Amino acid sequence: MSNHNHCGSEVLILGGDLAQAEETACYLTSHGCRADAFVDKHALLSRIDDAAPRLVLLQAAGASPEALVDIVSEIRTHAPLPCILHAQAPDLLAQRVHGLENGVDDWIPVETKPREVLARIRAVLRRCRRQEPANPSPPPASAAVTPAPPKVLTWKFSPEHRELFTPNGSPCLLTSAEFDLLLPLILNQGVAVERELLSQAVFRRSYNPDDRGLDNLVARLRRKLSAHSKNPRIIKPVRGIGYLFTSF
Repeated sequence: MSNHNHCGSEVLILGGDLAQAEETACYLTSHGCRADAFVDKHALLSRIDDAAPRLVLLQAAGASPEALVDIVSEIRTHAPLPCILHAQAPDLLAQRVHGLENGVDDWIPVETKPREVLARIRAVLRRCRRQEPANPSPPPASAAVTPAPPKVLTWKFSPEHRELFTPNGSPCLLTSAEFDLLLPLILNQGVAVERELLSQAVFRRSYNPDDRGLDNLVARLRRKLSAHSKNPRIIKPVRGIGYLFTSF
């Protein structure tokens, strides 16, 4: 593990090579983004439990997409942190699609220059920061509190900021792929959207009936939305066409 001040680390880096991970951590820290490096997964998870960062960067050159996604899933059981893959495999498209389908927030080829890695990290952090609800200041203790009229709680969806808030005001944290899927469904509420259009919007590729990636992503998005809604059929399949967004 590197020697940076870990009480305020914004980024934790898990790498297969400590020297490379520490080099990245030093670069990020020197440019205002405090980072620490790890090669041991359990040490990383222990740090997350002790003082959660704002983002995790996985530098696992040569690791399989499945192994990387398994690590992301394990991290999410400790804290709902955004995760970026900084790795490479023989089939770059397959690795990227697999990661995005399974909750990865961004994918960066291993040969990417440090300056762009920093920019991509900052972009993900900005997106997550916009999803954090503001905490209003409490009224002075001496002020008389007038009961507010009951409010109708509704979802808030902002395509331009790529944000979704639940009726209680908390952010519904979506991965990039989940948001890309939800956007055309909401914009066409009540109308079935073809699988081909959804596949192009999310994966930038034609739909393949033998590929379950789209259906699996819809299932994960539906579970995430249903956790905050009384509507069990927010997104429903339409036989022979695709999927239809009903309402929150």
